[in-house]
Amino acid sequence: MMAVEQIPITPRLIEWARKNAGYSLQEAAKSFSKIELWETGDAFPTYGQLEQLADKFKVRIAVFFPRATESSTYRRNVPN
Repeated sequence: MMAVEQIPITPRLIEWARKNAGYSLQEAAKSFSKIELWETGDAFPTYGQLEQLADKFKVRIAVFFPRATESSTYRRNVPN
């Protein structure tokens, strides 16, 4: 069985996406049992889990992969 790689992303982006979608941590945990660990940086989601997060929270998966040259819209809406 092949190991599934965790993707090291900035934890606050998961928290931002969840809150922006109107989910409490407890509500989100019903779909994502490790979300609290992801938001604290104690664990990271796989790419497949990021796709599921993006779908559930109605954001593009690119939100979890900010570029050095971010758009002004993104900078205004995502926390530092």
